[in-house]
Amino acid sequence: MTILNSNDLHGQLMINHIRLIIRSPFFWISLLYLISARGHLEVIDTEYSIRTAKAIIENGTMRIHPVDNEFLKVSVNPSKDGKIYSQYGIGLAILFIPFIISGKILSVIFAIPQDILTAFLLSFYNIPFAILGLWFIKKILLSLGRKKIHADATIVIIAIATAYWSYSITDFSEITQLSFLLGSLSAVLSCSHLKWRYFSFWFALLLSIKVAYIILLPVFFFYGLIEGKKNHSVLIKEIGNGAYFLAPFGILLGIANYIRFGSFFELGYGGNPGITFGINHFIDNCIPSTISLHYGILPFNPILIAFPLWIKVSQLNKSFACLAMLLIGTWFCFMCSYSYGWGWGWGQRYLFAIIPLSVLCIAFIDQVDLPKFSKILFVKIIICSSVIQLVSASTKFHEPLTMQMKVQDEFDGPYYGQLPSTILLFVHKLLDGSTNYPLSIIGGESNEYVNLSDYESFQGLNFWPVHALKFLNLDQYIRVVEISILSIIFMLQVGLLKIYLPKLLTRKYSD
Repeated sequence: MTILNSNDLHGQLMINHIRLIIRSPFFWISLLYLISARGHLEVIDTEYSIRTAKAIIENGTMRIHPVDNEFLKVSVNPSKDGKIYSQYGIGLAILFIPFIISGKILSVIFAIPQDILTAFLLSFYNIPFAILGLWFIKKILLSLGRKKIHADATIVIIAIATAYWSYSITDFSEITQLSFLLGSLSAVLSCSHLKWRYFSFWFALLLSIKVAYIILLPVFFFYGLIEGKKNHSVLIKEIGNGAYFLAPFGILLGIANYIRFGSFFELGYGGNPGITFGINHFIDNCIPSTISLHYGILPFNPILIAFPLWIKVSQLNKSFACLAMLLIGTWFCFMCSYSYGWGWGWGQRYLFAIIPLSVLCIAFIDQVDLPKFSKILFVKIIICSSVIQLVSASTKFHEPLTMQMKVQDEFDGPYYGQLPSTILLFVHKLLDGSTNYPLSIIGGESNEYVNLSDYESFQGLNFWPVHALKFLNLDQYIRVVEISILSIIFMLQVGLLKIYLPKLLTRKYSD
């Protein structure tokens, strides 16, 4: 009989722990996201929150100079010296404070400009929230009775076959918003007697990033009423738990609004006459937001074609299906009624939150008796959707739009939609690699070209090691490095699908 000493036992436990980590889909998804991250900031809106965080640290105020001076014309309560309060959520500015401090410290250590280091750090900030969101999705599915293997397969598909990937590796705040929304949903589905207090915590964090999600609060409230209708004493207690964090946050937000904008209910958008909601906007936006090649959520995420599986979900868990459908429907109608249409991003940015929610139904596909043809079609749709996300992760969504602006005097269209243009751009980068783009990428003649070499971030595929090589003046290695990174990403993507997709489609797996 072999007796292990304490050191051997500790070593064996560590090896087992490492094995568990490596076998987890979260490990490989995190690796995929870390490799494909941008390494620089892509969104001008992020700069407002960065400047606010800096102002808090350096000056003890939230007033900043606007990124675009034109914004002074519509800003609320600007100062005489041209400073404003950002209209974006205060939660994001507070979240950025550790990154700003880290950038300052690293700037001194490595003698690299602080702005560059801060931008590099912030380009990764969404990845932990992306993993947190996937963890919440797994908790939701397990609470609904799904097996671990089906939950893991579902998060893999959401992570690499939907726009979840694209937004996880940019500085858009949509992933952070979604993770807090998923946390709220996970909380109300749990068995904890404090679940509505947990809900209150996550939903308060969500509102700190984007107050527009207040539109979903009545949906959760209605769900709570239905759930607690048989016990009025418990219902009153749960209402108190639901207000545990939300009520103090609402008071603090009102005070902050009054200090900044002179009104408890002003959020910073009141000076902009272009921001409206209405049925006319909904009529104009709802169909393009669904099927358009410019920004339709279905072409950008073909896996959404599995949406009818919600019929099966409703048969297995009617209350959850109703809650999910109300959340999806409310947010879809609200965002399509927005005057700004679709937002500047990959596809329909304002509707991004409903994409992972809509795809949750695929976790139940093994409960449906699908013919062999339907299973093959489903696999092909997953592969197609995954390729689209690989294209978006490898390119910068600004490039086709910049091409259009560059040549609008010589070529006034018709332009291809964002999706086909980005695919053609990816093919050009893969085969050619230059920033001398054929006009055919956006719908023009193939023998005419648009030179975008002045845009340094457009050179090469949009991965942080590629941008690091440019910063270090090692441009001669870009081609080899970008193809190598793309190959690794592709192998990770294929490997994850090969492992988990078959397990989603069969009933034989159990924990």
